Amino acid sequence: MSGHKKDYLYIGLVILVLSLILMVNSIPGVYLIGPFSKISLSPGYDNPGPGDAIAGLILLGIGILLIAKSRKTRGQASIEFLMTYGWTILAVLVAVGVLAYFGVFSSGSLTSTTSVVSPPFTISSFGVVDSEVDEIVFELGNGGGYTLRITQFELINPRLDGGLLECSSGFNVVYDPIDCQSQFEPGSKCLVKLQCSSGEIKSGDFFNSDFEVTYQKSGGALDSIASGSVSIIVQGEDSGGNQAPISDFGFSPPNPEVNTEVVFDASSSYDPDGTIVEYRWDWENDGIVDYTTTEKTASHMFTIVDTYEVKLTVEDTIGQTDDMIVPIQVNSWIYNSMLFGMNFDDVNGGNPVDLSGNGLDGTLYGGASLVPAKLGNGLDFDGNVGTFMGLGNWNSVDLSSGYSISMWVYRKSDVAGALFKKGNGLASHGRYAQVQFGTSNSGDIDFYMGDGINVCRAINYATDSITSGNWHHIVITVDSTKQVTLYADEGVDLTQSCGALTGTYTDENAAFSGVLKNDGGYLSFDVTIDEFYIFDKVLTTDEIHKLFTLDY
Repeated sequence: MSGHKKDYLYIGLVILVLSLILMVNSIPGVYLIGPFSKISLSPGYDNPGPGDAIAGLILLGIGILLIAKSRKTRGQASIEFLMTYGWTILAVLVAVGVLAYFGVFSSGSLTSTTSVVSPPFTISSFGVVDSEVDEIVFELGNGGGYTLRITQFELINPRLDGGLLECSSGFNVVYDPIDCQSQFEPGSKCLVKLQCSSGEIKSGDFFNSDFEVTYQKSGGALDSIASGSVSIIVQGEDSGGNQAPISDFGFSPPNPEVNTEVVFDASSSYDPDGTIVEYRWDWENDGIVDYTTTEKTASHMFTIVDTYEVKLTVEDTIGQTDDMIVPIQVNSWIYNSMLFGMNFDDVNGGNPVDLSGNGLDGTLYGGASLVPAKLGNGLDFDGNVGTFMGLGNWNSVDLSSGYSISMWVYRKSDVAGALFKKGNGLASHGRYAQVQFGTSNSGDIDFYMGDGINVCRAINYATDSITSGNWHHIVITVDSTKQVTLYADEGVDLTQSCGALTGTYTDENAAFSGVLKNDGGYLSFDVTIDEFYIFDKVLTTDEIHKLFTLDY
Protein backbone atom coordinates (compact mmCIF):
# COMPACT_ATOMS: atom_id res chain seq x y z
CA MET A 1 0.00 0.00 0.00
CA SER A 2 1.39 3.40 -1.02
CA GLY A 3 1.94 6.27 1.39
CA HIS A 4 -1.14 8.16 0.15
CA LYS A 5 -3.35 5.14 0.58
CA LYS A 6 -2.13 4.71 4.18
CA ASP A 7 -2.95 8.35 4.87
CA TYR A 8 -6.48 7.81 3.55
CA LEU A 9 -6.86 4.76 5.78
CA TYR A 10 -5.69 6.46 8.98
CA ILE A 11 -7.71 9.61 8.39
CA GLY A 12 -10.76 7.54 7.58
CA LEU A 13 -10.46 5.51 10.76
CA VAL A 14 -10.13 8.66 12.90
CA ILE A 15 -13.20 10.22 11.26
CA LEU A 16 -15.10 6.95 11.70
CA VAL A 17 -14.37 6.89 15.46
CA LEU A 18 -15.31 10.56 15.76
CA SER A 19 -18.62 9.90 14.03
CA LEU A 20 -19.46 7.08 16.45
CA ILE A 21 -18.68 9.32 19.45
CA LEU A 22 -20.95 12.07 18.13
CA MET A 23 -23.79 9.62 17.53
CA VAL A 24 -23.49 8.09 21.02
CA ASN A 25 -23.41 11.54 22.63
CA SER A 26 -26.52 12.48 20.64
CA ILE A 27 -28.64 9.92 22.51
CA PRO A 28 -30.57 11.83 25.24
CA GLY A 29 -29.34 10.97 28.72
CA VAL A 30 -26.31 9.11 27.36
CA TYR A 31 -22.75 10.32 27.01
CA LEU A 32 -19.25 9.06 27.36
CA ILE A 33 -16.95 10.10 30.19
CA GLY A 34 -13.62 11.85 30.18
CA PRO A 35 -12.49 13.87 27.15
CA PHE A 36 -14.88 12.00 24.84
CA SER A 37 -17.85 13.59 26.64
CA LYS A 38 -16.67 17.01 25.43
CA ILE A 39 -16.97 16.07 21.71
CA SER A 40 -20.26 17.71 20.81
CA LEU A 41 -21.76 20.29 18.46
CA SER A 42 -24.01 21.49 21.30
CA PRO A 43 -22.30 24.30 23.25
CA GLY A 44 -22.58 23.83 26.99
CA TYR A 45 -23.69 20.24 26.48
CA ASP A 46 -27.21 21.28 27.41
CA ASN A 47 -29.00 20.25 24.17
CA PRO A 48 -27.53 17.08 22.69
CA GLY A 49 -29.47 15.35 19.97
CA PRO A 50 -30.15 15.88 16.22
CA GLY A 51 -27.15 18.08 15.45
CA ASP A 52 -24.68 15.54 16.78
CA ALA A 53 -26.56 12.66 15.13
CA ILE A 54 -26.55 14.28 11.66
CA ALA A 55 -22.90 15.28 11.96
CA GLY A 56 -22.08 11.75 13.03
CA LEU A 57 -23.80 10.23 10.00
CA ILE A 58 -22.05 12.65 7.60
CA LEU A 59 -18.66 11.87 9.14
CA LEU A 60 -19.49 8.17 8.97
CA GLY A 61 -19.97 8.43 5.21
CA ILE A 62 -16.76 10.43 4.77
CA GLY A 63 -14.85 7.91 6.83
CA ILE A 64 -16.14 5.01 4.76
CA LEU A 65 -15.19 6.74 1.51
CA LEU A 66 -11.66 7.50 2.74
CA ILE A 67 -11.16 3.91 3.87
CA ALA A 68 -12.44 2.70 0.50
CA LYS A 69 -10.14 5.09 -1.34
CA SER A 70 -7.20 3.64 0.56
CA ARG A 71 -7.99 0.27 -1.03
CA LYS A 72 -8.62 1.34 -4.66
CA THR A 73 -8.50 4.62 -6.47
CA ARG A 74 -11.29 3.86 -8.90
CA GLY A 75 -14.84 5.04 -8.11
CA GLN A 76 -15.98 1.45 -8.33
CA ALA A 77 -14.05 0.80 -5.13
CA SER A 78 -16.49 2.81 -3.06
CA ILE A 79 -19.45 0.88 -4.44
CA GLU A 80 -17.74 -2.44 -3.82
CA PHE A 81 -16.85 -1.44 -0.25
CA LEU A 82 -20.39 -0.33 0.54
CA MET A 83 -21.84 -3.51 -0.98
CA THR A 84 -19.43 -5.63 1.03
CA TYR A 85 -19.49 -3.83 4.42
CA GLY A 86 -22.53 -1.55 4.31
CA TRP A 87 -24.98 -4.14 5.65
CA THR A 88 -22.59 -4.94 8.48
CA ILE A 89 -22.26 -1.27 9.43
CA LEU A 90 -26.03 -0.81 9.26
CA ALA A 91 -26.55 -3.85 11.49
CA VAL A 92 -24.11 -2.46 14.03
CA LEU A 93 -25.93 0.89 14.12
CA VAL A 94 -29.29 -0.84 14.55
CA ALA A 95 -27.85 -2.96 17.37
CA VAL A 96 -26.51 0.13 19.09
CA GLY A 97 -29.96 1.73 18.91
CA VAL A 98 -31.67 -1.36 20.33
CA LEU A 99 -29.18 -1.63 23.19
CA ALA A 100 -29.61 2.05 23.98
CA TYR A 101 -33.40 1.59 24.02
CA PHE A 102 -33.11 -1.17 26.62
CA GLY A 103 -30.77 0.91 28.80
CA VAL A 104 -27.49 -0.80 28.01
CA PHE A 105 -25.95 2.57 27.23
CA SER A 106 -27.56 4.31 30.19
CA SER A 107 -25.43 6.47 32.44
CA GLY A 108 -24.92 3.60 34.83
CA SER A 109 -23.63 1.36 32.03
CA LEU A 110 -21.32 3.70 30.20
CA THR A 111 -19.79 5.34 33.26
CA SER A 112 -18.24 4.41 36.57
CA THR A 113 -18.22 5.98 40.01
CA THR A 114 -14.84 7.68 40.26
CA SER A 115 -13.16 10.58 41.98
CA VAL A 116 -9.73 12.16 41.97
CA VAL A 117 -8.18 15.30 43.41
CA SER A 118 -4.68 16.74 43.36
CA PRO A 119 -2.51 17.18 46.49
CA PRO A 120 -2.61 18.28 49.23
CA PHE A 121 -6.18 17.00 49.31
CA THR A 122 -7.50 13.48 49.25
CA ILE A 123 -11.07 12.46 48.51
CA SER A 124 -12.30 9.31 50.24
CA SER A 125 -16.00 9.44 49.43
CA PHE A 126 -18.55 11.60 47.70
CA GLY A 127 -22.19 11.52 46.81
CA VAL A 128 -25.13 13.29 45.25
CA VAL A 129 -28.27 13.09 47.33
CA ASP A 130 -31.77 13.94 46.15
CA SER A 131 -33.78 15.07 49.18
CA GLU A 132 -35.57 18.25 50.22
CA VAL A 133 -32.31 20.07 49.57
CA ASP A 134 -30.20 18.59 46.78
CA GLU A 135 -26.64 18.19 47.99
CA ILE A 136 -23.46 17.41 46.13
CA VAL A 137 -21.22 16.13 48.92
CA PHE A 138 -17.44 15.83 48.84
CA GLU A 139 -15.46 14.41 51.75
CA LEU A 140 -12.01 15.95 51.51
CA GLY A 141 -9.03 14.89 53.55
CA ASN A 142 -6.01 17.06 54.31
CA GLY A 143 -3.03 14.94 53.31
CA GLY A 144 -0.58 17.82 53.08
CA GLY A 145 0.99 17.55 56.52
CA TYR A 146 0.17 21.18 57.36
CA THR A 147 -2.83 23.21 58.49
CA LEU A 148 -4.71 25.07 55.76
CA ARG A 149 -7.95 26.91 55.17
CA ILE A 150 -10.36 26.54 52.26
CA THR A 151 -11.29 29.86 50.70
CA GLN A 152 -13.41 28.57 47.80
CA PHE A 153 -14.87 25.36 46.41
CA GLU A 154 -16.14 25.59 42.84
CA LEU A 155 -17.74 23.12 40.44
CA ILE A 156 -16.55 23.48 36.84
CA ASN A 157 -18.97 22.44 34.09
CA PRO A 158 -21.11 20.19 36.30
CA ARG A 159 -23.08 17.83 34.07
CA LEU A 160 -26.22 15.92 34.80
CA ASP A 161 -27.02 13.23 32.23
CA GLY A 162 -24.91 15.05 29.67
CA GLY A 163 -26.51 18.43 30.20
CA LEU A 164 -24.98 21.37 31.99
CA LEU A 165 -26.24 21.49 35.61
CA GLU A 166 -27.18 25.01 36.61
CA CYS A 167 -28.71 25.55 40.04
CA SER A 168 -31.23 28.31 39.41
CA SER A 169 -31.21 29.29 43.09
CA GLY A 170 -27.42 29.20 43.25
CA PHE A 171 -25.23 26.69 45.05
CA ASN A 172 -24.88 27.23 48.79
CA VAL A 173 -21.55 25.92 50.12
CA VAL A 174 -21.64 24.36 53.61
CA TYR A 175 -18.59 23.00 55.43
CA ASP A 176 -18.94 20.27 58.06
CA PRO A 177 -17.33 20.84 60.48
CA ILE A 178 -17.37 24.54 59.82
CA ASP A 179 -13.87 24.87 61.30
CA CYS A 180 -12.31 23.11 58.31
CA GLN A 181 -12.94 26.24 56.29
CA SER A 182 -10.59 28.21 58.53
CA GLN A 183 -8.58 25.54 60.38
CA PHE A 184 -8.26 22.34 58.30
CA GLU A 185 -5.86 20.23 60.34
CA PRO A 186 -3.54 17.68 58.67
CA GLY A 187 -5.01 14.18 58.69
CA SER A 188 -8.55 15.40 59.35
CA LYS A 189 -11.55 15.30 57.04
CA CYS A 190 -14.09 17.85 55.92
CA LEU A 191 -17.47 17.44 54.26
CA VAL A 192 -18.06 20.06 51.57
CA LYS A 193 -21.76 20.26 50.73
CA LEU A 194 -22.92 22.18 47.67
CA GLN A 195 -26.63 22.63 48.25
CA CYS A 196 -29.23 23.43 45.61
CA SER A 197 -32.87 23.87 46.64
CA SER A 198 -34.21 24.14 43.08
CA GLY A 199 -34.83 20.40 42.76
CA GLU A 200 -32.91 19.85 39.49
CA ILE A 201 -31.11 16.73 40.77
CA LYS A 202 -33.12 13.50 40.59
CA SER A 203 -32.38 9.95 41.65
CA GLY A 204 -30.98 7.83 38.85
CA ASP A 205 -29.29 10.74 37.07
CA PHE A 206 -25.62 10.55 36.26
CA PHE A 207 -23.57 13.43 37.61
CA ASN A 208 -20.00 14.33 36.74
CA SER A 209 -17.96 17.47 37.11
CA ASP A 210 -14.52 18.92 37.46
CA PHE A 211 -13.91 21.06 40.53
CA GLU A 212 -11.34 23.39 42.02
CA VAL A 213 -10.45 23.95 45.67
CA THR A 214 -8.80 27.28 46.46
CA TYR A 215 -6.87 27.20 49.72
CA GLN A 216 -4.18 28.93 51.74
CA LYS A 217 -1.63 27.54 54.13
CA SER A 218 -2.25 28.57 57.73
CA GLY A 219 -0.54 31.88 58.39
CA GLY A 220 -0.14 32.62 54.69
CA ALA A 221 -2.06 34.79 52.25
CA LEU A 222 -1.12 33.16 48.93
CA ASP A 223 -3.92 31.28 47.16
CA SER A 224 -3.22 27.82 45.78
CA ILE A 225 -5.58 25.71 43.70
CA ALA A 226 -6.10 21.96 43.75
CA SER A 227 -8.19 20.45 40.96
CA GLY A 228 -10.18 17.27 40.75
CA SER A 229 -13.06 15.48 39.09
CA VAL A 230 -15.94 13.29 40.17
CA SER A 231 -18.46 10.97 38.50
CA ILE A 232 -21.37 9.31 40.29
CA ILE A 233 -24.89 8.00 39.84
CA VAL A 234 -27.40 9.93 41.93
CA GLN A 235 -29.12 7.97 44.67
CA GLY A 236 -31.87 9.60 46.64
CA GLU A 237 -34.15 8.96 49.58
CA ASP A 238 -37.25 9.98 47.66
CA SER A 239 -37.09 7.13 45.15
CA GLY A 240 -35.99 4.18 47.23
CA GLY A 241 -32.31 4.93 46.74
CA ASN A 242 -29.66 5.16 49.43
CA GLN A 243 -30.81 5.66 53.00
CA ALA A 244 -28.69 7.43 55.56
CA PRO A 245 -26.96 5.32 58.23
CA ILE A 246 -28.09 5.36 61.86
CA SER A 247 -25.59 6.41 64.53
CA ASP A 248 -25.83 4.80 67.96
CA PHE A 249 -23.34 3.84 70.67
CA GLY A 250 -22.84 2.96 74.30
CA PHE A 251 -19.89 3.10 76.66
CA SER A 252 -18.39 1.28 79.62
CA PRO A 253 -17.87 1.50 82.48
CA PRO A 254 -21.21 3.25 83.09
CA ASN A 255 -19.60 5.66 85.58
CA PRO A 256 -16.32 6.70 83.93
CA GLU A 257 -13.46 7.95 86.03
CA VAL A 258 -10.64 10.33 85.13
CA ASN A 259 -7.41 8.76 83.89
CA THR A 260 -9.24 5.48 83.28
CA GLU A 261 -9.93 4.01 79.84
CA VAL A 262 -13.51 4.33 78.61
CA VAL A 263 -14.57 1.94 75.82
CA PHE A 264 -17.11 3.21 73.27
CA ASP A 265 -19.05 0.61 71.30
CA ALA A 266 -20.89 1.61 68.11
CA SER A 267 -22.05 -1.93 67.25
CA SER A 268 -25.65 -0.73 67.45
CA SER A 269 -25.03 1.71 64.57
CA TYR A 270 -26.22 0.42 61.21
CA ASP A 271 -26.95 1.29 57.59
CA PRO A 272 -30.45 0.20 56.44
CA ASP A 273 -29.36 -0.47 52.88
CA GLY A 274 -25.59 -0.59 52.88
CA THR A 275 -22.46 -0.50 54.97
CA ILE A 276 -20.95 1.95 57.42
CA VAL A 277 -17.41 2.61 56.26
CA GLU A 278 -16.22 5.14 58.81
CA TYR A 279 -16.72 6.08 62.47
CA ARG A 280 -15.66 9.58 63.53
CA TRP A 281 -15.40 10.38 67.25
CA ASP A 282 -15.42 13.87 68.74
CA TRP A 283 -14.78 13.46 72.47
CA GLU A 284 -15.82 17.01 73.46
CA ASN A 285 -18.30 17.83 70.65
CA ASP A 286 -16.18 20.86 69.80
CA GLY A 287 -16.43 20.35 66.04
CA ILE A 288 -12.99 18.76 65.77
CA VAL A 289 -12.87 15.06 64.96
CA ASP A 290 -10.47 13.48 67.45
CA TYR A 291 -10.41 9.92 66.17
CA THR A 292 -11.43 8.29 62.88
CA THR A 293 -11.64 4.54 62.40
CA THR A 294 -13.29 1.79 60.38
CA GLU A 295 -13.77 -0.25 63.56
CA LYS A 296 -16.96 -0.27 65.64
CA THR A 297 -15.17 0.29 68.94
CA ALA A 298 -12.87 3.01 70.22
CA SER A 299 -11.41 3.97 73.57
CA HIS A 300 -10.49 7.23 75.23
CA MET A 301 -9.14 8.43 78.57
CA PHE A 302 -10.49 11.67 80.06
CA THR A 303 -8.07 13.54 82.32
CA ILE A 304 -10.35 16.19 83.84
CA VAL A 305 -13.51 15.82 85.91
CA ASP A 306 -16.29 17.27 83.77
CA THR A 307 -19.44 16.51 81.78
CA TYR A 308 -18.51 15.72 78.18
CA GLU A 309 -20.72 15.55 75.11
CA VAL A 310 -19.29 12.73 73.01
CA LYS A 311 -20.31 12.86 69.34
CA LEU A 312 -20.22 9.91 66.94
CA THR A 313 -20.60 10.47 63.19
CA VAL A 314 -21.06 7.41 60.98
CA GLU A 315 -20.72 7.50 57.21
CA ASP A 316 -21.88 5.08 54.52
CA THR A 317 -20.33 4.20 51.18
CA ILE A 318 -21.74 7.20 49.27
CA GLY A 319 -20.99 9.76 51.94
CA GLN A 320 -24.28 10.06 53.80
CA THR A 321 -23.79 10.57 57.54
CA ASP A 322 -25.64 10.54 60.82
CA ASP A 323 -24.65 11.92 64.23
CA MET A 324 -25.37 10.95 67.80
CA ILE A 325 -24.36 12.96 70.88
CA VAL A 326 -24.31 11.42 74.36
CA PRO A 327 -23.51 13.38 77.54
CA ILE A 328 -21.02 11.58 79.81
CA GLN A 329 -20.20 12.57 83.37
CA VAL A 330 -16.56 11.80 84.14
CA ASN A 331 -15.78 11.91 87.84
CA SER A 332 -12.87 11.32 90.10
CA TRP A 333 -12.97 7.71 91.29
CA ILE A 334 -14.01 8.91 94.76
CA TYR A 335 -17.41 10.16 93.54
CA ASN A 336 -18.58 6.86 92.10
CA SER A 337 -18.72 5.15 95.51
CA MET A 338 -19.14 8.18 97.77
CA LEU A 339 -21.84 7.96 100.42
CA PHE A 340 -20.93 11.29 101.97
CA GLY A 341 -18.18 13.79 101.26
CA MET A 342 -16.95 17.25 102.14
CA ASN A 343 -13.88 19.07 100.87
CA PHE A 344 -14.90 22.25 102.75
CA ASP A 345 -14.26 24.32 99.62
CA ASP A 346 -17.82 23.84 98.33
CA VAL A 347 -20.16 25.74 100.63
CA ASN A 348 -23.71 27.05 100.67
CA GLY A 349 -24.39 30.06 102.86
CA GLY A 350 -21.08 29.50 104.62
CA ASN A 351 -21.90 25.86 105.49
CA PRO A 352 -20.12 22.84 103.94
CA VAL A 353 -21.94 21.02 101.11
CA ASP A 354 -22.20 17.24 100.77
CA LEU A 355 -20.45 16.32 97.49
CA SER A 356 -22.13 12.91 97.18
CA GLY A 357 -25.42 14.40 96.02
CA ASN A 358 -27.28 12.76 98.92
CA GLY A 359 -28.09 16.13 100.50
CA LEU A 360 -26.26 15.51 103.79
CA ASP A 361 -25.05 19.10 104.08
CA GLY A 362 -23.47 20.40 107.28
CA THR A 363 -24.36 23.23 109.64
CA LEU A 364 -21.67 24.96 111.71
CA TYR A 365 -22.32 25.76 115.36
CA GLY A 366 -20.42 27.81 117.92
CA GLY A 367 -16.84 28.56 116.96
CA ALA A 368 -16.67 26.10 114.04
CA SER A 369 -15.19 27.81 110.97
CA LEU A 370 -13.54 27.19 107.61
CA VAL A 371 -9.78 27.84 107.51
CA PRO A 372 -6.86 27.04 105.14
CA ALA A 373 -6.03 23.36 105.61
CA LYS A 374 -4.43 20.33 103.92
CA LEU A 375 -6.04 20.87 100.52
CA GLY A 376 -7.84 24.17 100.16
CA ASN A 377 -10.06 24.91 103.13
CA GLY A 378 -10.75 22.68 106.11
CA LEU A 379 -13.12 22.65 109.07
CA ASP A 380 -11.71 24.03 112.33
CA PHE A 381 -13.06 23.45 115.85
CA ASP A 382 -11.84 25.77 118.62
CA GLY A 383 -12.26 23.34 121.53
CA ASN A 384 -15.01 25.33 123.23
CA VAL A 385 -18.29 23.83 124.37
CA GLY A 386 -21.00 24.18 121.74
CA THR A 387 -18.56 24.13 118.80
CA PHE A 388 -19.36 21.36 116.32
CA MET A 389 -20.85 20.59 112.89
CA GLY A 390 -24.31 19.03 112.64
CA LEU A 391 -24.90 16.77 109.65
CA GLY A 392 -28.68 16.52 109.61
CA ASN A 393 -30.87 13.44 109.45
CA TRP A 394 -28.97 10.27 108.53
CA ASN A 395 -31.92 7.90 108.89
CA SER A 396 -31.27 6.44 105.42
CA VAL A 397 -27.58 5.80 106.05
CA ASP A 398 -26.63 2.31 107.23
CA LEU A 399 -23.15 2.07 108.73
CA SER A 400 -23.36 -1.56 109.79
CA SER A 401 -20.82 -2.99 107.32
CA GLY A 402 -19.23 -2.56 103.90
CA TYR A 403 -18.05 1.03 104.19
CA SER A 404 -14.95 3.20 104.73
CA ILE A 405 -14.28 6.53 106.44
CA SER A 406 -11.40 8.78 105.33
CA MET A 407 -10.23 12.17 106.58
CA TRP A 408 -7.21 14.37 107.17
CA VAL A 409 -6.69 15.50 110.78
CA TYR A 410 -4.57 18.21 112.40
CA ARG A 411 -4.60 18.00 116.20
CA LYS A 412 -3.74 21.29 117.88
CA SER A 413 -3.49 19.76 121.37
CA ASP A 414 -3.44 16.35 123.05
CA VAL A 415 -7.11 16.30 124.02
CA ALA A 416 -9.63 13.53 123.33
CA GLY A 417 -12.57 14.22 121.08
CA ALA A 418 -14.86 12.81 118.40
CA LEU A 419 -14.03 13.29 114.76
CA PHE A 420 -17.33 11.78 113.61
CA LYS A 421 -20.32 10.10 115.19
CA LYS A 422 -23.54 8.73 113.78
CA GLY A 423 -25.98 7.13 116.21
CA ASN A 424 -28.69 7.44 118.81
CA GLY A 425 -26.95 6.33 122.00
CA LEU A 426 -24.26 7.27 124.49
CA ALA A 427 -20.82 5.71 124.40
CA SER A 428 -22.08 2.46 125.92
CA HIS A 429 -25.63 2.31 124.57
CA GLY A 430 -27.60 2.46 121.33
CA ARG A 431 -26.73 1.93 117.69
CA TYR A 432 -23.86 4.04 116.48
CA ALA A 433 -20.49 4.27 114.75
CA GLN A 434 -17.92 6.68 116.11
CA VAL A 435 -14.36 7.76 115.29
CA GLN A 436 -12.47 9.51 118.08
CA PHE A 437 -9.16 9.93 119.84
CA GLY A 438 -9.01 7.97 123.06
CA THR A 439 -8.36 9.44 126.51
CA SER A 440 -5.86 6.78 127.61
CA ASN A 441 -3.40 7.57 124.86
CA SER A 442 -3.96 10.89 123.18
CA GLY A 443 -2.45 9.83 119.85
CA ASP A 444 -4.39 6.60 119.23
CA ILE A 445 -7.38 6.12 116.95
CA ASP A 446 -10.52 4.77 118.62
CA PHE A 447 -13.38 3.32 116.60
CA TYR A 448 -16.60 2.30 118.31
CA MET A 449 -19.57 0.37 116.97
CA GLY A 450 -22.75 -0.50 118.87
CA ASP A 451 -25.87 -2.42 117.87
CA GLY A 452 -28.13 -1.43 120.77
CA ILE A 453 -26.96 -4.33 122.94
CA ASN A 454 -23.24 -4.82 122.46
CA VAL A 455 -20.35 -2.46 121.81
CA CYS A 456 -17.18 -3.22 119.85
CA ARG A 457 -14.12 -1.00 120.28
CA ALA A 458 -11.15 -1.08 117.91
CA ILE A 459 -8.15 0.69 119.44
CA ASN A 460 -4.40 0.16 119.48
CA TYR A 461 -3.08 1.32 122.83
CA ALA A 462 0.50 0.61 121.80
CA THR A 463 0.65 3.37 119.20
CA ASP A 464 0.62 7.12 119.28
CA SER A 465 0.04 7.49 115.53
CA ILE A 466 -1.77 10.81 115.40
CA THR A 467 0.65 13.30 116.91
CA SER A 468 -0.34 16.90 117.53
CA GLY A 469 1.03 19.69 115.37
CA ASN A 470 1.04 17.59 112.16
CA TRP A 471 -1.39 16.59 109.44
CA HIS A 472 -2.29 12.88 109.47
CA HIS A 473 -4.47 10.76 107.23
CA ILE A 474 -6.95 8.39 108.91
CA VAL A 475 -8.91 5.59 107.21
CA ILE A 476 -11.30 3.12 108.87
CA THR A 477 -12.73 0.23 106.83
CA VAL A 478 -15.51 -2.15 107.91
CA ASP A 479 -16.07 -5.16 105.65
CA SER A 480 -19.16 -7.36 105.27
CA THR A 481 -18.11 -9.53 108.24
CA LYS A 482 -17.58 -6.41 110.39
CA GLN A 483 -13.81 -6.80 110.23
CA VAL A 484 -12.47 -3.37 111.19
CA THR A 485 -9.11 -2.08 109.93
CA LEU A 486 -7.57 1.19 111.09
CA TYR A 487 -5.04 3.00 108.87
CA ALA A 488 -2.76 5.87 109.90
CA ASP A 489 -0.92 7.63 107.04
CA GLU A 490 -1.75 4.67 104.74
CA GLY A 491 -0.17 2.14 107.11
CA VAL A 492 -2.27 -0.49 108.92
CA ASP A 493 -2.62 0.53 112.57
CA LEU A 494 -4.97 -2.22 113.77
CA THR A 495 -7.25 -5.01 112.52
CA GLN A 496 -10.07 -6.26 114.74
CA SER A 497 -13.28 -8.24 114.32
CA CYS A 498 -16.60 -6.80 115.47
CA GLY A 499 -18.59 -9.72 114.07
CA ALA A 500 -20.57 -10.20 117.28
CA LEU A 501 -22.58 -7.09 116.47
CA THR A 502 -25.80 -8.04 114.69
CA GLY A 503 -27.92 -4.89 114.65
CA THR A 504 -28.46 -2.40 111.86
CA TYR A 505 -27.26 1.17 111.96
CA THR A 506 -30.16 3.18 110.61
CA ASP A 507 -32.03 5.59 112.86
CA GLU A 508 -33.56 9.04 112.86
CA ASN A 509 -30.80 10.69 114.82
CA ALA A 510 -28.29 13.14 113.43
CA ALA A 511 -24.61 12.67 112.74
CA PHE A 512 -22.14 15.27 113.92
CA SER A 513 -18.46 16.05 114.08
CA GLY A 514 -16.15 17.87 116.49
CA VAL A 515 -17.74 16.95 119.80
CA LEU A 516 -17.59 13.78 121.91
CA LYS A 517 -20.82 12.81 123.65
CA ASN A 518 -20.50 10.24 126.42
CA ASP A 519 -22.04 9.42 129.77
CA GLY A 520 -20.30 12.42 131.30
CA GLY A 521 -21.65 14.93 128.80
CA TYR A 522 -19.95 16.67 125.85
CA LEU A 523 -16.21 17.01 125.25
CA SER A 524 -15.30 19.64 122.67
CA PHE A 525 -12.34 19.05 120.38
CA ASP A 526 -9.51 21.42 119.37
CA VAL A 527 -8.79 20.05 115.87
CA THR A 528 -8.93 20.82 112.12
CA ILE A 529 -10.22 18.24 109.63
CA ASP A 530 -10.16 18.20 105.83
CA GLU A 531 -11.20 16.00 102.90
CA PHE A 532 -13.81 14.09 104.93
CA TYR A 533 -15.36 11.19 102.95
CA ILE A 534 -17.46 8.09 103.65
CA PHE A 535 -17.58 5.42 100.91
CA ASP A 536 -20.11 2.64 100.48
CA LYS A 537 -17.38 0.04 100.00
CA VAL A 538 -14.16 -1.19 101.57
CA LEU A 539 -11.29 0.82 100.09
CA THR A 540 -8.39 -1.03 98.53
CA THR A 541 -4.81 -0.30 99.50
CA ASP A 542 -4.34 1.41 96.12
CA GLU A 543 -7.33 3.69 96.77
CA ILE A 544 -6.06 4.47 100.27
CA HIS A 545 -2.71 5.37 98.73
CA LYS A 546 -4.43 7.73 96.27
CA LEU A 547 -6.28 9.43 99.11
CA PHE A 548 -3.05 9.75 101.07
CA THR A 549 -1.19 11.24 98.08
CA LEU A 550 -4.21 13.42 97.12
CA ASP A 551 -4.37 11.64 93.74
CA TYR A 552 -8.04 12.17 92.92
